[in-house]
Amino acid sequence: TEFHAIDLDEQGRLRYELTAARLVHYPEPERAELVAPDMIFYRSESAPGPIAVAPAAAAGDVPADAEAPAAPVSTDPWQLTAATGRISDGGDRLDLSGDVKVARVTEAAGADVHMTMEAPALTVFGRQQLATTDGPVTLRSAQAELRGVGMTIDMKHGQMHLKSQVRGHYDPQ
Repeated sequence: TEFHAIDLDEQGRLRYELTAARLVHYPEPERAELVAPDMIFYRSESAPGPIAVAPAAAAGDVPADAEAPAAPVSTDPWQLTAATGRISDGGDRLDLSGDVKVARVTEAAGADVHMTMEAPALTVFGRQQLATTDGPVTLRSAQAELRGVGMTIDMKHGQMHLKSQVRGHYDPQ
């Protein structure tokens, strides 16, 4: 009961945390069953902005060839929850099922969640920071809803790819 595990990257930074109300281990075949798994993936990198080298200009002037610094990649964590989970492949694979939800968590005080994803099942490869499903998917944000079949999430780089039958609704309000 009250299972808690962490995984660190090569630099010793926290890659993810996995908690569950209960874990039952089975030796043959090697697997573990989880009740109410809750997994949080952390991101530590951000994209460096280009360095602009320009000739000296008068105060307030912006050289025409100067590049604006790139916005940093969001380092907000991802949270994955489900009714049940199964760990296999030596701990490298987690199959989530039953009311699977993925949320992009915002740590800023008082901020809302960026987006949520719902699916009946999701397979997570923790060390690769990837998740995938071939089933139906619904993505929601404050102004939009997307539905599709199949999806891959690259949590390390903050990218989501809907595979097919994508339909969306956008309300700019």
